[in-house]
Amino acid sequence: DKGKDADGDGLSDAYELAKSKNNPKDADSDGDGLLDGEEVFQLADRLITDANDADSDDDGLLDGAEGGISSDGGPAMKNGKPSPLQADSDGDGLPDGLELGLASPQISAKDPDATAGTAFLADSDPTTKTNPSKSDSDDDGLPDGIEDLNKNGKWDATPSPENPVGETDPKNPDSDEDGMDDGWEVSYSGSKGVGKPLNPLDPSDAGLDPDGDGLKNSAEYEHQWPGADGVLKRDSTHPRKADSDDDGLIDGVEVGASYGGQPASVSGSNPNAADTDGDGIFDGLEDKNHNGFVDGPGAKGGTYGETSPKNADSDGDGLPDGVEDKNHDGVWQKSDGETSPTLADSDVDGLSDGAEIATYKSDPNAVD
Repeated sequence: DKGKDADGDGLSDAYELAKSKNNPKDADSDGDGLLDGEEVFQLADRLITDANDADSDDDGLLDGAEGGISSDGGPAMKNGKPSPLQADSDGDGLPDGLELGLASPQISAKDPDATAGTAFLADSDPTTKTNPSKSDSDDDGLPDGIEDLNKNGKWDATPSPENPVGETDPKNPDSDEDGMDDGWEVSYSGSKGVGKPLNPLDPSDAGLDPDGDGLKNSAEYEHQWPGADGVLKRDSTHPRKADSDDDGLIDGVEVGASYGGQPASVSGSNPNAADTDGDGIFDGLEDKNHNGFVDGPGAKGGTYGETSPKNADSDGDGLPDGVEDKNHDGVWQKSDGETSPTLADSDVDGLSDGAEIATYKSDPNAVD
């Protein structure tokens, strides 16, 4: 009987003998937990594995123990489990067996030497595991294989000749528990910026201010700004650059300022945006004396006072500050045809600058 399937694995005996070379009397010829038919054809898992090799990718996990299901036969698994065809399913530099805490390969009695080659790495600390289907298990911005640099499955925080800095913990986003994620600290740990580099294994650096902007590293990390939905979200500033957005105001002044305006949920300007109110004038040119306040005419504010970094129309005349200050230099140059962004009625004729231009078509710099 050509269609006979004695072991019920989905393959006929004739096919197993002639084509797939499996045992027609054993539904799982290699003892990996998958029926031979499942391995030979793209069935439930949409993958083709080796029905005569219990560990097709040699990562230490038997094919049936990995559990990955492909949507189209490709390398991406749709169910969040590792692939039996990729030793490192998430591409983080650590083989799947290591991430799941295997000190030795899983063994199939039918194929005891299934795990071959160099893909498998023994875990030195099987009590800890990372996610083999997620390259950054703790979401700290560092791939697991960068955190477990020596790829032994153990968190080696103590510096050694092989690793003079020490490893961060791939299971903890903040290895030194200083309130700042490892990935963020690492991004400022080298020559980038001024002052002492940050160290994800040194909790004391949270209280330092290497750029001298008045904000401790922890405050720079924790800085928030409203998103498009108006909800405050973390928007960290540069801890080793005093003026993160190069607008002329140091971060500490922007964060601690009292400008009013919008968004109302924060009192200062945005230290990550050179022009917070989008009027075309840098924040540091609007707050000319850099004191965190919108000063009116006088000693602090000069002859005409300052514009606000958080109000695109500081004088409320209907003309944005950047339209009135055409060259965006923060100075009223009447001789160049500019109107004053701090005086609603530049020529003091009783008509606002915006009304003269939009309604009366008159010169806002000449008494009509």
